[in-house]
Amino acid sequence: MPLDFISPAYGNWYVKGGVQYYHIINDSLLLAQTVVGTAPSFADAHREVVTGFGSIGFSW
Repeated sequence: MPLDFISPAYGNWYVKGGVQYYHIINDSLLLAQTVVGTAPSFADAHREVVTGFGSIGFSW
């Protein structure tokens, strides 16, 4: 989405954002969650993961 309220003399400013959904089927990735501490056991590992992101930038 462009930020048109900023003067073109300062470049073309924009905002981006989104959401990413993951369904993890790899058992090694599920087991890795126990190693890094995000899940207490393999049975409690998170198979459904949702992440969000956003950024602001400009170009000339």
